[in-house]
Amino acid sequence: MNVVVIKEKLKEGLDSVSRSGGENKELPILKNILFEAKNNKIKLVSTNLEIAITAYIAGKVIEEGVTTIPLALFSGIVNGIQTERINLEVKNGVLDIKTDNYNAKLQCISSDEYPLIPKIKSKKNFISMSADNFKSSLEQVLSAAQVLENRPDLNSVLFTLENEFLVLTSTDSFRLAEKKIKEGDFKQEGMENITCLIPLKTAVEASKIFKEGEVNIYIEESQILLENEKVEIISRLLDNKFPDYKQLIPKKVDAEVVINKNDLLNALKLSSILSSRTNEINIEKEGDRAIKIFSNEESVGENVYTLSSKIKGSFEKISFNWKYLSDGVRAVKTEEVFIGINDESKPATIREPNEGSFVYILMPILKS
Repeated sequence: MNVVVIKEKLKEGLDSVSRSGGENKELPILKNILFEAKNNKIKLVSTNLEIAITAYIAGKVIEEGVTTIPLALFSGIVNGIQTERINLEVKNGVLDIKTDNYNAKLQCISSDEYPLIPKIKSKKNFISMSADNFKSSLEQVLSAAQVLENRPDLNSVLFTLENEFLVLTSTDSFRLAEKKIKEGDFKQEGMENITCLIPLKTAVEASKIFKEGEVNIYIEESQILLENEKVEIISRLLDNKFPDYKQLIPKKVDAEVVINKNDLLNALKLSSILSSRTNEINIEKEGDRAIKIFSNEESVGENVYTLSSKIKGSFEKISFNWKYLSDGVRAVKTEEVFIGINDESKPATIREPNEGSFVYILMPILKS
């Protein structure tokens, strides 16, 4: 194999596939990437046996071939190279990396030992949307997700196609985020009433990798393929059952607060400095046009931050985990944020003031 590539193109491809590299004592080859030059294309592949990422990069193929290359070492060398053009040649199981003023050699492992990468049986049926929309929607619902060792059913994003909406949902049991993408912002061919669970890691990596163009989504019984012109992600689907969450979304609230998003984030950040070990901050109504955010740590001190707000209704003092509240506020895309507040036994809602496609549900901290 002999190819010439541009450093930035190679680096971009390596950055994409590095997200699915795996550590496996029984399969040390998973530390390598599959590197293939064929039909005037260069393909990079990595897998941890649960998710596989394939990146396609431009380059000049002088001689076709395939091998596997240690990812960490290869990436380190490529990142350090200063010249634009890199020549890669494989002879007798050794990769020769050359530039005008640099030369390195890496031992490769035969591609025969690399695991087979799963494939979708058919691309006839699919969902498609812009990468911007897909990335933005994923980021919003991931605001309510975290890896939980004791709740594998929650380490996922629920993906539902029903009626005229594509709905993404995630939860960690303390908060929940739902994003509805309306028909017209996506298109679908031959797919109806789809419900599946995408592993959280797959969703996180997809939100980072897809940045431009269109994203096509193909779903089979046990796996999902996400792709654009440059990158493919294929992943297993989870067979766990996602919680029945619809009844958790409040149909009405006691008080409605509309407030500047950045002002609120700054207030939460400042108040958190003196919050308790449980990350608790308190919110109170201050007249009809302001809220008061305050926190205290008995052994250290206390602080109070007053913010102008538009308020309808009334509420008593209520407490939240400031990190969880900040995550929900940050996920809102508008300059102002709507917060629907009930008593401490019922969840609060966070969304955009005049738009209902995204909602973030957060439980207050119960007082003993």
